[in-house]
Amino acid sequence: MKKQLLLFGLLLMAVVSSFGQTLTNAIYEVADSSDFRSLAASYPTVVYDGSVWVRTAGSRKSNGGTIQTGPTGYYYARQYSGLINVRWFGAKVNDGVDDTALIQKAINTGENVYLPRGTYKTSSSLVMKNNSLVGDGPAATYLDKIGNGHAIYIPNNAYGSREAKRFSGFSIISSDTTAARDYYAFYFAPTPAGLAAGYNSGISISDVEIFGKGPIGGGIYLSDCSKIDVSHVGMTWVNNPVSLIGSVIQSTFTNVTCYFDGGVKSTTLPNTGVLMDYRTNYAEGKLMGPESTKLIACSFVQYDIGVEYRFGLYAVFDKLDIDYYKQYGFLLKYESCRILNSWMSTATTSEKAVAIKLIPSGFTPGDLFIQNNQINAYNVLHSTSNAIELGDNGAGLNRFSWGGHIYGNSFTGPQGAWNYGIQADRTRGVIIRDNVMSDSLCTNNAINLIYCRHAVVSGNILQSGTIKLQAILPKSFGSITDNNANISTSNIADPGNWEIARNVSFSN
Repeated sequence: MKKQLLLFGLLLMAVVSSFGQTLTNAIYEVADSSDFRSLAASYPTVVYDGSVWVRTAGSRKSNGGTIQTGPTGYYYARQYSGLINVRWFGAKVNDGVDDTALIQKAINTGENVYLPRGTYKTSSSLVMKNNSLVGDGPAATYLDKIGNGHAIYIPNNAYGSREAKRFSGFSIISSDTTAARDYYAFYFAPTPAGLAAGYNSGISISDVEIFGKGPIGGGIYLSDCSKIDVSHVGMTWVNNPVSLIGSVIQSTFTNVTCYFDGGVKSTTLPNTGVLMDYRTNYAEGKLMGPESTKLIACSFVQYDIGVEYRFGLYAVFDKLDIDYYKQYGFLLKYESCRILNSWMSTATTSEKAVAIKLIPSGFTPGDLFIQNNQINAYNVLHSTSNAIELGDNGAGLNRFSWGGHIYGNSFTGPQGAWNYGIQADRTRGVIIRDNVMSDSLCTNNAINLIYCRHAVVSGNILQSGTIKLQAILPKSFGSITDNNANISTSNIADPGNWEIARNVSFSN
């Protein structure tokens, strides 16, 4: 029943164990758990079930996973190495029994945890302890979250600097048939109010599927963390797939694909693909928000709002698919971002829709770039719908935005789909170049400039569209040149400050 192993493979494991015994004796392989009881005293260390087991004095009952009963007065304890299998702690798959406590025991070892193929039911949050959590793939390993609470809870400052831990290879589902509630699949807890920011760092989330049912209304909630990488994650029926709140530094999202089609709206969470905002309750009332955020090749389909960017210190949104949004593709309350190479489209007819809306923030200026995007309408929209709006028509406390750069975008849809194509209202400066609009796309002006202090508009192909300039403010200046467009001006305070030349309207 026992065979002696060649030492060189396993003597590398000859270290001082947690029981204070040095593994320097010959290591033997045990074929059956019943053999532990008959082992001779000369075998203090054995191999069984893929692990090293060390004998120690005492009496403990076998639990089939981490403890085996040995000869009288002894037991054998599994020495953890590599991934910790939740089945060692008694978790069973596909039996409908709550496995929360058993999986938590594996997590509490502090080692990286493995979820073999199957479905595990959990009724409360799995609280991580600086572990990785990996399964056999999102179509093989399932966490079935029922009852209240986040599926996976990461305490603040639980993962130190660049731990290189990962969550990968499983799906989060729910057999709970109630409507989606206000809990997240992954919840990174914020720093307690009044304290200096503490961070979780160096974590990846990949090859995970999340389904918004039962308690799960949200996907990934990040707060007070750095260097978080999220890739190849799918979400279905999730109300708020991504939230970045407070000090979230250098996070990257790639190939995150989210569809709300057919989902049930949460009564508490926003129906928003991405939400970014600051917090002010750190030590000394310090304000901190997301910094250096990148979302690349991600999809957020059939949400009220695709991206709501309330605050951030530089964000890049590149190659996003914001399809069938109902209110806004992008709702911006801060200028420091790039919207690049993306698709935005809507079919909304019952209320106003805007592909990109900037509401002035009143914070320090930041560069807004809107470049190489396609902005589409599937049909003639609500009569007040505009493709791009900069400014809030003087309705807010911070009347003037810092403007932006609008380059090389394509605006498409049936004739009369939009009210305005680009409206820049109360901007300190705006540059609009090399954009293309399909013929007669707007019922009103293709480009509408109101109260602009400075504007440069050139090289745009607007096909029967009109550029209208109102420059009531003194000392406003700029140029409107080389556009395929009609030109309309009114109330220009200083006409000599504006160059308007070489504009011709034609189509076909």
